[in-house]
Amino acid sequence: MNGHAAAQAFAEVTTLDPQHVDAWVMRARLAAALDGPDAARQLLEQAVAANPGDLGLSTLLAELGGPAPDLTPPR
Repeated sequence: MNGHAAAQAFAEVTTLDPQHVDAWVMRARLAAALDGPDAARQLLEQAVAANPGDLGLSTLLAELGGPAPDLTPPR
């Protein structure tokens, strides 16, 4: 498998549909494998900005040293 080609394909998906959480997760996993945790963290920050209520993305970001997810219920 060509990891860079796969990363580009998932990048295109998230450009077309920023709410496609699974594509963000795959982008982050590929970035971590290809470019290291800092690259994955940057992608996950973008993913959380595009999907602020997604606990899965927030948790992945926290696992890479980002802020802990906000578990406060909405008002």
